[in-house]
Amino acid sequence: MKNTIKNNMNKLLGKLGEIIASKEIIKKGFILKHRNYHSRYGEIDLVFLSKKDPKFLLFCEVKTRRVKKKESLEVLSKNQIQKIIKTIFVFIEKSSYNDFKWQLDLIMIQFDLRNLKKHFFHYKNILNE
Repeated sequence: MKNTIKNNMNKLLGKLGEIIASKEIIKKGFILKHRNYHSRYGEIDLVFLSKKDPKFLLFCEVKTRRVKKKESLEVLSKNQIQKIIKTIFVFIEKSSYNDFKWQLDLIMIQFDLRNLKKHFFHYKNILNE
């Protein structure tokens, strides 16, 4: 029972993080095209189309945590990144976006529950880091 409640809380926290991330990226001039796209390799949390460059896709991996300190990019293992990349290729192959440029961003949202604050970190183009 305790693990079920914890799992449900983690899922809710993850969904909340995706909603916050979506709103922030939309403010930056993007249109949300897909949420939680699945392939046999994995999942892409958010897919956006740029308003400025209509041939540019932004894929976002969102990590939401209940911690105080800023975490680094190590929240994604090499294996996880490879699965995301394979899923991006499946998405592009099955859609009409074959000739589009794209990038993968990592969004970290951390909740400080003691002080009721959220911290938003946007790591752009993580494959070129």
